[in-house]
Amino acid sequence: MRDAFAPTTAELAWAEAVVTAFAAPEAAGRGVVRAAGGMIERLHLARAEALLAEARRAADAGAA
Repeated sequence: MRDAFAPTTAELAWAEAVVTAFAAPEAAGRGVVRAAGGMIERLHLARAEALLAEARRAADAGAA
């Protein structure tokens, strides 16, 4: 049941791309970057980080 609500592989790839793009030195202070095939606003960074954290929690729960 938990898997039905887990982030998909595509969502995790998007999240990784967003986090990586905003972590780049050239993104410092920018509100928008090009990532995952489009322009991504900094407000999406929080969602990307949340998706990755959710995936980590799910992996940890599955390993227990």
